[in-house]
Amino acid sequence: MIKLLLDTNILVYAFKNGYDLGRMSDSGVYGPYELYTLDLCINELKALNKPDVVRWVQLSGIKTIKTDGSGKADDRLLEIAKEQDMHLLTEDRELYNRALGLKVHLAKIESGRIYIK
Repeated sequence: MIKLLLDTNILVYAFKNGYDLGRMSDSGVYGPYELYTLDLCINELKALNKPDVVRWVQLSGIKTIKTDGSGKADDRLLEIAKEQDMHLLTEDRELYNRALGLKVHLAKIESGRIYIK
């Protein structure tokens, strides 16, 4: 099963656009996937005063990976995605490019679907 790791940016983006990430997939070639985010991303949402997005994450069945709370969310996303062989789903161009450089698996939303890169 493919594990998608979601950053803060994609959580806000999906919420604003009314996406049900659990039902968005490509043509099914890759099979089912599980959705994850970090506690650091949830903390960022709270700091950005986005309680509706936090509530949506909790109700959407997105699992939260607990970290030790240290470091920047983007750095930890890259580290955890690489260590746990996860696909990073982000709309943040800088984070996407960093992930490419580190050879982290990526996913992208295009035309209302999640595609594995």
